[in-house]
Amino acid sequence: MPGPKKPYYQAKVGQAIQTNYKFLADLWEGKPRGTPGQPLRDYLFTRPTEAAIRTALAAEGIEVPGPIRIMLVDIEHARTKVYGDPIKPTEDWYLLILPPVPRREPEEIYKEMQAWRGAYYHASNDGYGM
Repeated sequence: MPGPKKPYYQAKVGQAIQTNYKFLADLWEGKPRGTPGQPLRDYLFTRPTEAAIRTALAAEGIEVPGPIRIMLVDIEHARTKVYGDPIKPTEDWYLLILPPVPRREPEEIYKEMQAWRGAYYHASNDGYGM
């Protein structure tokens, strides 16, 4: 069935989390990519073709298989990019959302609340309620 696609490989979940963490850190820190030394966010948006963005993402550890179309959405700068023709409802597609840079430090009570929520989720779902 056509629609949004994100390949899932259970044996590679830990690797995917580490890859995504590094990608977000590089995105938020503005780490340069490519020869002009552009920040990662701008580098991705200047890739001229879908093949070029696929190669750039693969270099970051994000593999998007060939027949799946790619769309970029940059929340920080309110811009989008689709390569080639608009994506049709009959095509499979991958949406890469580039979130904005976090600009405030969360309060300690929020960090504690998130830790408790994560522990509860782990116990109730991963531990099957035990």
